[in-house]
Amino acid sequence: MSANHSLTYLDNGTLKLGVDTTWGGAIVYLSVSGSGTNLINRYDAGRLVQQSYYGAGQYVNCGWGLNPVQGGDMYNNPSGIIEHYNTGELIYVKSRPLDWCLQNDATACIMENWYRLKDNTVKVTARFSHNESSMGLIRDQELPAIFTPSSLDRFTRYSGTDPFASGGITTNTPGYPNELHYQSEGWGTHLDAGGIGLGWYTPNVYYSTNYMYVGAGSTGEYGDRTAYSAPLYRFALAPGSVYQYEYYLIIGTAEDVRATAYHYNVRTASSWNFDFAGDREGWSLSSHADGSGPHNGIWSMNPPVGTSFVLVSPPVTIPASRNLVQIRLSNATGATSLTISWQRSGKQELHGGVFSNSVTIPIANDGQFATYTCDMSGVASWTGLIQSIKLSINPTIASSFSSFDIDWFRIRSEAGSAPVISNVEAEAPCGYFAVVSFNTDTAATARVEYGPDFAYGFHSPDNINLSCTHQVYLSGLQSGQTYHYRVRTREAGGHETVSSDHTFTTPVRVKVKQWEFEQAGNLEGWSFQHQVTGVVTGGALVLTSTGNDPYVWSPDLLSVIDPSRFRYIRIRLKNSTSDKVARFFFITDADPAWNAVKSIAFTISANDADYKEYAVDMAANSNWTGTIRRFRFDPFGTTGIMLIDWIQITD
Repeated sequence: MSANHSLTYLDNGTLKLGVDTTWGGAIVYLSVSGSGTNLINRYDAGRLVQQSYYGAGQYVNCGWGLNPVQGGDMYNNPSGIIEHYNTGELIYVKSRPLDWCLQNDATACIMENWYRLKDNTVKVTARFSHNESSMGLIRDQELPAIFTPSSLDRFTRYSGTDPFASGGITTNTPGYPNELHYQSEGWGTHLDAGGIGLGWYTPNVYYSTNYMYVGAGSTGEYGDRTAYSAPLYRFALAPGSVYQYEYYLIIGTAEDVRATAYHYNVRTASSWNFDFAGDREGWSLSSHADGSGPHNGIWSMNPPVGTSFVLVSPPVTIPASRNLVQIRLSNATGATSLTISWQRSGKQELHGGVFSNSVTIPIANDGQFATYTCDMSGVASWTGLIQSIKLSINPTIASSFSSFDIDWFRIRSEAGSAPVISNVEAEAPCGYFAVVSFNTDTAATARVEYGPDFAYGFHSPDNINLSCTHQVYLSGLQSGQTYHYRVRTREAGGHETVSSDHTFTTPVRVKVKQWEFEQAGNLEGWSFQHQVTGVVTGGALVLTSTGNDPYVWSPDLLSVIDPSRFRYIRIRLKNSTSDKVARFFFITDADPAWNAVKSIAFTISANDADYKEYAVDMAANSNWTGTIRRFRFDPFGTTGIMLIDWIQITD
């Protein structure tokens, strides 16, 4: 690992967690407190414990297409981060991942992670915003990717037919390439010869891919040899969609890991209302037939003529005691039936989207909304825990237009009542994220609507994992802003409660230095140093590059004496070139020489029509210490124009 890597830590006296703010906020260190023995492999940007997804296309230099990876790319370029905060109890990181197969190519996606420690467990909330324009295929996604040292070569799980009943477990050492494992309790381990190591639990996910890679023979946390696992669920990356899931990392024995899974033993809601514009609520579509997703409370699909398609639910764990399947829909595709398929616990399906259990119900082909109910109590294979749902449509209409619209979909029992909400609170530790907490009297879901007024306008992803205690993370906030919010929660079958309005105010961001470029001709102390000309006009510093290595200097003697607090250089700019990477260099009073060791690269959007704001965490470089004297901006690597609205150094 390069000396330029910077880690931020949590330590609760039982575990020590290290998050790398250079490699996209991925987990690079996890040990028993005080032991110094790292259970994470950090050989390169593709190892670690991190988010990774597979989208559209196929590149010529690897076996897949779009692959946003939290740590960086296959050339070991780091993804870097956009925002980071460590409260001492919670680490938040936000990054723009690189595409694994391409060279230093930032995707349009955003990854966010919230890390907390409790006893011997790390709880991670992972959020992925897919802002690419192309629709992906339904395929295996890693939830998450987990790499450990090769000494942790005992892979343990329960794969039997009676989950959560303390049945016997299976242990083996997988080979290379990948082996597929079925873990019907949702957990797995990487253990050493003594039966101790790192385990994981990803609720509602029951398959994993695993291997042992021997590599060139080097071992340990920086070794080429590694053990790998990734809990898998199949879904498609849809443009504009936001995906969120939770997972747990546990240090201990297989029994310790299993105890964590048994303690949480997550069950999910089984109702989806599609109330929010563009929000498919975790469902995948097998073809690009729905435009931009739900609108005005209806998910409208216009499949190509005669083209069959399927909808696949997010990962779920639904007791079969919920036996009434209901869907409100309008059908004008020519199809006269809808097939509902499911996978269930204890019955290992052939991997690859096989659903061996199904019922088919008749539906009208009249373009009118109607509610259809199927009582599953008499269906022999509707038993145990339902793990995935698929809806299949086979249009037959021969006209130029067909439509299939869903109002809502529910799997419920006869019992159930709306949750009672209590103890609603919000905490905003910094200017750009907040945590909303509340309780419900029955196990229920959690979602928060929020915004600058009573119209709200924003919402968190719907957490369908049922609980009585809830924490919802809000991000992308503005500093010094009062937000209105309300919580929305529903019990398993769909009975919903919405709270009254509440407010919180984010802290004001402290700016230790600021350049606004409001006065025409006033450079505010900035100077053009190499292959660049510029002028302040129209409220912006307009830079014109004349070569492939342009850079400008800030004023000298900035005297930023608390760089651990004032860690961000924030810049609002419009990039009119095709470049995707810029860089800040800095010098200190103690080390006034310009060099790449004291620099941070960050990704920028190419060919912008509008201004965008970027927050560059300079403390991700361990040399951001002492007294910061000056910094240098290298805007891009080709000729062209960039407009800078303002630059700030802030907390």
